[in-house]
Amino acid sequence: MGFVALVAVAVDAGAASGASAKPLSYEKQVLPLLEKYCYSCHGGGKKKGDLALDAYKDPASAVSDPKTWEKVMQNLGSHVMPPDNKPQPSATERDLIVRWVETHVFHCDCDHPDPGRVTLRRLNRAEYNNTIHDLVGVDFQPADDFPADDSGYGFDNIGDVLSVPPVLIEKYLAAAEKILDAAIITAEEQKPQTRRFDAAGLDGSAPGEDVDVGARRLGREGDIFVRHKFPRDGEYVLRVSAYGEQAGPEPPKMTLRLGQEDLKTFEVPVTAGNSKVYEVRAKVSAGTNRFAAAYINNFVDRPKKLDRNLVVEWLEISGPIDAAPAPLPESHRRIFFRDPAPSAHPASTANVGQASRLPGRAKRGLGDGKAAPFGAAGQAGRLPYVPDATSTAVLLSSFGPAATGQTEYAREIIRRFATRAFRRPATVAEVNRLARFVELAENQGDSFERGVQLALQAVLVSPHFLFRGELQPDPDNPKSVHPINDYALASRLSYFLWSTMPDDELFALAAKGALRSNLDAQVARMLKHPRSRALVDNFAGQWLQLRNLKIVTPDAKTFPGFDEPLRLAMLRETELFLEHMIREDRSVLDLLDANYTFVDERLARHYGIAGVKGPEFQRVSLRGMPRSGVLTHGSILTLTSNPTRTSPVKRGKYILENILGAPPPPPPPDVPELKETKLEGTLRQRMEQHRANPTCASCHARMDPIGFGFENFDGVGAFRQKEGDFPIDASGALVSGDSFNGASELSRILHKKKREEFARCLSEKMLTYALGRGLEFYDKCALDQITKGLARKNYKFSALVAGIVKSVPFQQRRGELDKAAQTVSAP
Repeated sequence: MGFVALVAVAVDAGAASGASAKPLSYEKQVLPLLEKYCYSCHGGGKKKGDLALDAYKDPASAVSDPKTWEKVMQNLGSHVMPPDNKPQPSATERDLIVRWVETHVFHCDCDHPDPGRVTLRRLNRAEYNNTIHDLVGVDFQPADDFPADDSGYGFDNIGDVLSVPPVLIEKYLAAAEKILDAAIITAEEQKPQTRRFDAAGLDGSAPGEDVDVGARRLGREGDIFVRHKFPRDGEYVLRVSAYGEQAGPEPPKMTLRLGQEDLKTFEVPVTAGNSKVYEVRAKVSAGTNRFAAAYINNFVDRPKKLDRNLVVEWLEISGPIDAAPAPLPESHRRIFFRDPAPSAHPASTANVGQASRLPGRAKRGLGDGKAAPFGAAGQAGRLPYVPDATSTAVLLSSFGPAATGQTEYAREIIRRFATRAFRRPATVAEVNRLARFVELAENQGDSFERGVQLALQAVLVSPHFLFRGELQPDPDNPKSVHPINDYALASRLSYFLWSTMPDDELFALAAKGALRSNLDAQVARMLKHPRSRALVDNFAGQWLQLRNLKIVTPDAKTFPGFDEPLRLAMLRETELFLEHMIREDRSVLDLLDANYTFVDERLARHYGIAGVKGPEFQRVSLRGMPRSGVLTHGSILTLTSNPTRTSPVKRGKYILENILGAPPPPPPPDVPELKETKLEGTLRQRMEQHRANPTCASCHARMDPIGFGFENFDGVGAFRQKEGDFPIDASGALVSGDSFNGASELSRILHKKKREEFARCLSEKMLTYALGRGLEFYDKCALDQITKGLARKNYKFSALVAGIVKSVPFQQRRGELDKAAQTVSAP
């Protein structure tokens, strides 16, 4: 059970036992119970589990050690302690201790809530990839090469576990260079290029030997070649430097080839020490091709001991020589958003290939000197344009008079890019530092685009880009509580719902200070947007453990019908269901017992659903079928099975942890291994024989009945009536006394009688994900408000999200005591 949920259960139990109860006394009420039930193991010199409760003689000593009392409350509340072989406190006595801990050690003042604080954290791999795509516009996934992200509290966006190992720093540097190389086309790249390849370093089909420096003698028919990536369509000049060694009546002959095509054959006279260059022009399509020089007429005069040979010194490719300039990629046009005004210092442009000098810009309608909003040239809205705020030196929605010269244009580019990358206005000092890269490139004779490329690489390795930090006025004062600013709120909102940077609309509202007053409309808009798929991939994928489906390995002999297409179909079914719930703003209770799902022909056949043809997924009704909700999806049922059989334990534990927020207690310490005995019957019967062992019964009493309710589904989610020769018994009862027979009845019980537990569990999971930190006892107030608001709004998904983004921990933060300073100042 999550800590906040456990606190909530304790408070609810206390309310049920008497809301008007008098304040509890530690010395008179709690301490005697500890002596009676706990000191036999944790007092009088005994420290089982390294815990001595008799050290806490008064309330002050207990309150000063919240970590210990958190464990006490958890173990008592979940009935882990005292052990079954020890005297047990009554429900009233157990509740009394738990309530005292909650109200004294973990006091939560909902009138003055503590918002907590979020650890400065880096972008995880998914966030990095998405942010780079929306910021720059490249289509590859640079973070796929990064080390795997660690997880905490079930998610990989938790600040406390997102470390930065040295290898990741190296990856950041390499990724920044690769990203900007792909995004920006420099002037040098637009000019015809010449590449020369020494023959001695090339592959070939002809036997030969190296001669002179870099040359290769071909002693038999065959070729020597290079595989070259031609940057774009056009005419290229292909050259070979060679000379011959004579034997027989004719000179050596050489054919120049491109791919499988012979372009031209040359006679190569004997000119040892004085080679000749042979060239041909050819139309070449963009892409990698094979350019070869082939020796085609070998001859050996054995009586005279003469051998005709071809000696190749080098191959060379130049071009394209007549091609129109390559169209600038959309990523380039995002960055170089307009042509600069004429330079005030013409001499400084001699070696600078600024955007206006790159061919083809006017043809794309970007050569009129006007600023174009980010995203206007391609994926609409993917890279938003920042509207003006209080200072045009920082935000550049409008520049006033046209900027003069390349230097100011470079600053405009850097300000725009850095503002988006840092997710808040870039300062003048930051822009000035970055602009030095452009000046440095110009001084070294590089192009304008190359200078900008270097400056933007520096942006992409800046902590302000890589980390999600939030400015605060008094960071070292734990009593300083304040709302986060609108830029930080926009960032929290976008990374929560989209796993990426804010878009133009969020930035615009943040610049005006109007995001909070438009929060409901923004939540509705963002949930409708295709980017909300990130909630499916990154929240639900971890909460429901869907990411693990790709690594499960059902036994091929036991389940011969399971294959990769079925695995993918199972995953797609659950993803489509979740997307539908989000976009259509359905009730989150649909997760428990929805009477519909999405299948293609392959999955429909697996489920026994008739009338579905083809690979396209379609919505189908489950009325009259034994399935309802995601718990009967093939994905979940396969995830919670063993390779060769079902696992009621895994399925029951999964529901307790992820649906009800009440995980079973861990095995008590020093539990002996089960003795191997011969067990017969169905899996349920064999497990019940195990549960006859008292040691097993205490652990499985809560898990197994729930898992047995899904026994009609085999290890890959196919419905069945028998297990081997034995009929399946899918009946059971929850600890609450509610009985069921099969998954459908269990799902209805969860929907009708356990909806509050489910809503609280889901709220706790999503709030953890949204904040990027584990929940603490002081988050109970916010969690109460979120779950109550969700119930009032008929459990609509948007109500859950709105409750979270309006909550105190999402909207505010506080300072934190400077532990280093505290240590230094301590006597």
